[in-house]
Amino acid sequence: MKTEGGETGSATMTTDAGKTVLSSESEWPKGFPNEIPKPEGVKVTASAHNDSGNMTVSIESKKPFDEVVKLYQDYVKSVGYAQALELKEDGYYMYSGTRGNETFTFTFSLDQEDNKTVAGALVYEHKE
Repeated sequence: MKTEGGETGSATMTTDAGKTVLSSESEWPKGFPNEIPKPEGVKVTASAHNDSGNMTVSIESKKPFDEVVKLYQDYVKSVGYAQALELKEDGYYMYSGTRGNETFTFTFSLDQEDNKTVAGALVYEHKE
């Protein structure tokens, strides 16, 4: 296994055969579905993807917590994801759903110190 990194803050891990097993960047990963909302004002703080079809994006936003959650709730309903899991607490929301051979999970939490910043993760997986 070989790890490469650069001055940009990203890292790539590949097997000796050259297969990428993990790559991280502070931007939307290549191949992340365009239909998944990427609203203005949302900052990508980290991302990771691998050759098996799993992509994770960590994001931050100053938009109201309820607005961010509703955006992704509306998205999964509009494109036909079947809910597999939903957790709700004050300032925390998690959803996971499936659609065919795809899984989409999103988790958001409201920063308890400033009560304004929403941090979260979007996880998309497409199994062949």
